[in-house]
Amino acid sequence: MGLDWGEKRIGIAISDELLLFAHPLEIIENSSKTKTILENIIQKENIDEVVVGLPITLRGEMGKQAVKIKEEVEETFKDMTNIKIKLKFWDERMSTRHANRLLKEVVLRIKDRRKIKKLDDKIAASLILQSYLNYLKRENEGI
Repeated sequence: MGLDWGEKRIGIAISDELLLFAHPLEIIENSSKTKTILENIIQKENIDEVVVGLPITLRGEMGKQAVKIKEEVEETFKDMTNIKIKLKFWDERMSTRHANRLLKEVVLRIKDRRKIKKLDDKIAASLILQSYLNYLKRENEGI
């Protein structure tokens, strides 16, 4: 499962069973219910690894926002007692910007910017997860 973690919303993507393709699942509000919602999705989708995008700076460093997100995610996942998952953090530089560009190319007819923004979060989560899946594939092939 891939997460594009934001202050207001969290974009969620999952992969196929062969770990080849990521696809958008949904967007949830980042609220007091986040932990419960994520637990339910993890159990329902039989997830064993969660990849969370971190907004690393263009210099390749962890800025304030990346540190804040990492701490919030770790706090959210630390008490999930019924679930055993691997939690990974992944460089998400430009994923939201890339998602926005893709959406503008594909859905120019959507006039409501709020709808595009909500789609951005799901697409960004998919791009984060797909980037990680591509990395795993290269590692397994010894590239």
